[in-house]
Amino acid sequence: MDSVGNARKWPLEKYCRWDRDAKIWMDLPTESGNCWLLLQGLEILVINKEIAVESVCLTSSDVGAFYDRYHLGIAIKHKDSVSKFRISFGDTVERTKYDNCLEAVGELRKFISVTHHKNSGGKGVKPKPKEEMSKTLIQVTKELLQTNSNVFKDTDLVLSEENIGKIIQQCLLDSNFPALVAKVEEVLSNRIGDED
Repeated sequence: MDSVGNARKWPLEKYCRWDRDAKIWMDLPTESGNCWLLLQGLEILVINKEIAVESVCLTSSDVGAFYDRYHLGIAIKHKDSVSKFRISFGDTVERTKYDNCLEAVGELRKFISVTHHKNSGGKGVKPKPKEEMSKTLIQVTKELLQTNSNVFKDTDLVLSEENIGKIIQQCLLDSNFPALVAKVEEVLSNRIGDED
């Protein structure tokens, strides 16, 4: 496992996305050494050939995960549907794919529920009860709202044009982005209407 700034990352051998219409798992091409699971702040990203193909906010109660040996599946509940993807971890010089999976599961369990698939017979990590998760949504919200919050202390808030372009690209690739924009517009309209 490597560190990227304050991010943690693990190599991936395989990435699949559930096709709701065809009701099958679609294997997406990955290149050895160019596919990673990143945990950065309160978000996980699947990066394939320098492109974020998945982005999941870990503060949502609508995110769940399961693992089996060196495979991890993530499900995200949306208003009218569920999107799913699964990944297979790879080996590093220092760690096996099994160890990389277990380490990632341990980190994810600080934020979301991750269950062990019972029939695997592989190594397991004992689940933590919800009250033992490292931070609750209320704690995270309070931290974000505090003016002296340390959450973003390592983050450069002055964005270059290159970074803004990458952020916009990531937003446009996120299937939930239009719904987020609509919700923000709705909230802003209500706030502006309240002030009149």
